[in-house]
Amino acid sequence: MSLDDAGAGLSALARAKWLRALAMAATDYKTATSPLLKAKALKARNEARLALGLGRAAPAVAQESAPEVREPRKATSQFYEFDPNRKHAQRKKDNAEAMALLRKIDAGELAPDQLTDADKAALAKYSGLGGALTGADGKTGSAYEYYTPKPIAEGIWAMLGELGFSGGKVLDPCAGVGIFGATAPLSVAVDAVELNETSGRINGLVNGGPGYTATVSPFEKVADATPDEQYDAVAVGCALTRSHL
Repeated sequence: MSLDDAGAGLSALARAKWLRALAMAATDYKTATSPLLKAKALKARNEARLALGLGRAAPAVAQESAPEVREPRKATSQFYEFDPNRKHAQRKKDNAEAMALLRKIDAGELAPDQLTDADKAALAKYSGLGGALTGADGKTGSAYEYYTPKPIAEGIWAMLGELGFSGGKVLDPCAGVGIFGATAPLSVAVDAVELNETSGRINGLVNGGPGYTATVSPFEKVADATPDEQYDAVAVGCALTRSHL
């Protein structure tokens, strides 16, 4: 739908109001000086687009498709702990325990659907190979690999809530072991993508179920196969380092 046809069912005054709001949101986004201001501008833009009928599914398609019935996503945040004092040696031990559980599953000694809460908590302690730890494939990680701590993930969800986000379909494009999905509100359906096989498998074993998918793949491959405008939000932690780029 073009702007000329937008808001056809609205009064002239209401249509002018929302067109003006759409234009102001576009300007605010271009001039925003922080991620928070950009997010607010995007929220205002989306509200205006919805009011004007832009990007809304055609009624005929909605009538032909049966409404999707979703089971609620299960709570998994309790499996993820935050210990700011965890040292390199403890991380190495936790990683070894998680990889040992994966080997048991691979050997058929333990079925994924028989994992106990203690097993899932042990898997969730896997923290990647940052700090030159060695993975299941024998490769050593980067000194700068960083898995987002639980408080930061919880803070980002809190910020989204303050911006008006109450639920929907969310993409986690570099999910690690799934901290963003685990801490998401239960009103959120999560599609998680992770390149590393160990982390991605753990994500699926701990969080997988109704409303949560975990895919082990390069994100570019998933993106190429995914239509645009499928998600209401994207949750991701950026890599942090002291190095200058």
